[in-house]
Amino acid sequence: MRRHSSLRPAAEAQATPMICGFFSCDVRPFNPLLDSLPRFIRCGGGTATSDGLLDNFIRFAAREANSKRAGSQTVLNRLSELMLVEVIRTHMDQPLCLTS
Repeated sequence: MRRHSSLRPAAEAQATPMICGFFSCDVRPFNPLLDSLPRFIRCGGGTATSDGLLDNFIRFAAREANSKRAGSQTVLNRLSELMLVEVIRTHMDQPLCLTS
């Protein structure tokens, strides 16, 4: 029987942050844009976006979430909407963006 060892990061390895989320909306009445989108869109990790805009939104959202300043939740709500629009634009511009 072969024994498997666990993976251990190198001492100098850095943590990789990962941001996941979902966006929900009322699907009634019929919305052709929503119906044309795949159930899952992965953008990032080398996927080209317009001038790194999505990366900037994500960095801004991470800073805002950690700052706990007045109005942070409102800023995060608006950023999530902007990120959704940018992801859809990227998907439309880059048919090779991974989908399923």
